[in-house]
Amino acid sequence: MRKLKKSKLTLTPHKVISWNKLYSSPHWSIRKKIAEEIHELIWVSAVVEGYKFIKDKVDTEIIAYQKRMIDPDNICAKLYIDGLKGLVIEDDTPEYVRRVTTESRKSNKDYVEIYLQKV
Repeated sequence: MRKLKKSKLTLTPHKVISWNKLYSSPHWSIRKKIAEEIHELIWVSAVVEGYKFIKDKVDTEIIAYQKRMIDPDNICAKLYIDGLKGLVIEDDTPEYVRRVTTESRKSNKDYVEIYLQKV
């Protein structure tokens, strides 16, 4: 069986957004601003890295690198996947995204890597 290549998008410098941060934001406008900032960062990174639109269904991995690791289930993957919609992937429905996984790794620098693999 042929192994499919993963595409990588790097958001740097960027400290991953956690569900705790979103839950603690008392007003919807603050949460909206956080989402817009992430979507813009994804757009800039995709343009700089020359990312190509993926028409196929994908598995997605979001890996957060930072000095103080957070729980993998605390990584707010939705913000990142929503930022990919229409730019890198068609949509975030099960028709286009099969799986989303999150991982936290220790690093001296804060950044996020998003891997997409066609399935």
